[in-house]
Amino acid sequence: MTKIVDSCSFQTKSSEGRVFELEDGRILIGFLDPMHTPKIKT
Repeated sequence: MTKIVDSCSFQTKSSEGRVFELEDGRILIGFLDPMHTPKIKT
């Protein structure tokens, strides 16, 4: 399992959620809005 090294909350007009920075450099974005699905950016 990859360790999360940093995280922060964000809020936009349409949604809010958290951004996680993973140990291997990937960014994981998790939306609290059920209309959005989590996306992984490399």
